[in-house]
Amino acid sequence: MEVNYIVISLVLFCFALGSIPFSIIVSKLFFQVDLRTKGSGNPGATNALRNLGWKPGLIILLLDMAKGSAAIIISKLFNIEGIHQIDFACMCGMSAVLGHIYSPFLYFKGGKGVATSLGVIIFLEPVIALIAVAVFVIITYLSKYVSLASICALAIFTILITYIRYSNPIEVIFALMLTGLVVFRHQANIIRLIKGDESKLNFKQTH
Repeated sequence: MEVNYIVISLVLFCFALGSIPFSIIVSKLFFQVDLRTKGSGNPGATNALRNLGWKPGLIILLLDMAKGSAAIIISKLFNIEGIHQIDFACMCGMSAVLGHIYSPFLYFKGGKGVATSLGVIIFLEPVIALIAVAVFVIITYLSKYVSLASICALAIFTILITYIRYSNPIEVIFALMLTGLVVFRHQANIIRLIKGDESKLNFKQTH
């Protein structure tokens, strides 16, 4: 029973960590604006990049990634009997992503989870994550669609995890859930992509 309390406490802590709205903190503290009132209204790095500039956009991206990475690092500090470490890491990582997407500080609304997911997978499966990042960069550069690049990158991550880690169903389920969440959060973007109305990232206009 004590082990369950430790697991629950750490998972909840990772959720709380993931729920910290760095985009809102940065936009209000340094720009005196609420990022949710700008552009798409999404409190994420892409919207910050478009409306605040590449420097604050990059800072917010790194901070949101750090939430996911910290969750994995925290999980690796504990060796809990009866739970495989990679399984526990998946639990903590998913909790951080859910915290970012459904932040209680933002009335259970939040970002789309891409940056935090990236922070999770980099520390969980660094080699596979680098491949996913490469896919993201290439698709973003070629298409200028961040939403398309995000979905494709997570999809590639899931395919590779399923192929390489098929012997660990927890990690495969984790990857499927992560991609499912990102796709779910990008529903409106997918519809705009199909219609041809999705906004492209203009590198020249990111001041």
